[in-house]
Amino acid sequence: MSEIEFLCFNQVNPEDFMRVVNEESLRTHLIDHPYFDANSLQAWMGDKIKTDEIQSCRIRVVYIGGALAGWCGIQPDVLMALN
Repeated sequence: MSEIEFLCFNQVNPEDFMRVVNEESLRTHLIDHPYFDANSLQAWMGDKIKTDEIQSCRIRVVYIGGALAGWCGIQPDVLMALN
């Protein structure tokens, strides 16, 4: 079984994330938006870092077998749905 690691967004090279967030199969599950570029990806990652600082929120980048696989988290919109 491959090792799974969860890292904070500020521990990840944004260039490594570009391939994942612009992947066609992933984009079908997201709100429609333009493809990420270096600036928009940096802003998006910055928002995830800020959200992670909110009490009870956890946003992490997921590595499987040493390869960046995606991200997961508990964030405000999820917390509101649980109440």
